[in-house]
Amino acid sequence: MSCIEDFECVGCANCCKDRGYVYLGTGDRIRLARKFRMSVMVFTDTYCEMNRGEYHLKDPDKDCCFLEDGKCSVYDARPEQCRTWPNWPQNFINGKLKKEATSYCEGLKRL
Repeated sequence: MSCIEDFECVGCANCCKDRGYVYLGTGDRIRLARKFRMSVMVFTDTYCEMNRGEYHLKDPDKDCCFLEDGKCSVYDARPEQCRTWPNWPQNFINGKLKKEATSYCEGLKRL
């Protein structure tokens, strides 16, 4: 897989809108539960669903539930999936970034 090391998020939040599943590992759920000052169990019951043995945020066909006024309300505790964008294997073909990713990400358009 290739990697874009000089990517800088510009905060457009386009990747937070209507983009599908946001999977949450144990570390993500612990970090987010602490952010909300609740137990991991309460956080998981409130915000998560299980799909194929993995937790993800509820309502994957809607904007992210943590998107408020066009900004991430949990940015410092955001999930690993969000932290690693755009360096996901499915965003690359033969080491080159797919056009689909650059079509909606303002930060990628600036590279």
